[in-house]
Amino acid sequence: MTATMGRHAEAAELLESGALLESGALLVSGALLADGDADGPVLGGPDAVGAGARARSAKSAESGTASAAAPAAAGASTGRLGAVRSLLRQVFWRDAGEPRGRSWAFFVNGIAASHLVPSRVRTVLYRLAGLQVSGRSQIRPTVIFRSTQVWLGAGTTVNYRCIFDNRAPVRIGRNVGVGIGVQFVTSTHDFTDPARRAGPGEVKPITVGDGAWLGSGAILLAGVTVGEGAIIAAGAVVTKDCPPHAVYAGVPAKWLRDLPTDPT
Repeated sequence: MTATMGRHAEAAELLESGALLESGALLVSGALLADGDADGPVLGGPDAVGAGARARSAKSAESGTASAAAPAAAGASTGRLGAVRSLLRQVFWRDAGEPRGRSWAFFVNGIAASHLVPSRVRTVLYRLAGLQVSGRSQIRPTVIFRSTQVWLGAGTTVNYRCIFDNRAPVRIGRNVGVGIGVQFVTSTHDFTDPARRAGPGEVKPITVGDGAWLGSGAILLAGVTVGEGAIIAAGAVVTKDCPPHAVYAGVPAKWLRDLPTDPT
């Protein structure tokens, strides 16, 4: 009994000195219990030091593993953050290949192009968005623009559902009539590669002279010029320049006849 009490006193001194404390937690395990003592468990058996060393070793190993994993976890987190930012840019800013952002496209092709907006107000909104349109031009609802590179002269009317693929400049003169669904396609592709006919893209401007008339559904392709006073028949596809004061029709558009230039 006396020996047991002595060991209890020794354990109490160790507790006070902190020798049995590891990171503020008391190490208590079966290895610290001296067997064969009928008076109860005793701290400080022969395996106590070994058990403490093993606990400290395990803790160090865990700390090392966590330290090694930290850079990898940080890298994965950075990669995920970059992917999220890229997605947000696509959703809220612009799609790949688009010259203008989503907010601009929504304002021009959503709000300004709405049937709810009066024609005169629509022209003002387009001018605020950067389009070079005369205050005396008229643009019907549902017209689509892809950039600000468009010039409309005074007295020109653009009808419903026209499409301006104006990644290159589209210049339309004064008093031009643009029918329903006319398309201005400034983009084209290199087709010399047999493995990919729609090869690298390029853009070319389109010009329409004063007083011309573009029939409904006509398509003007990249780089063409329609002369002043010319008529492009409905559904025609213009692949080459059309000289002034003549009628052009067909796919591709071809000269049909000349038009008089005397207003009487």
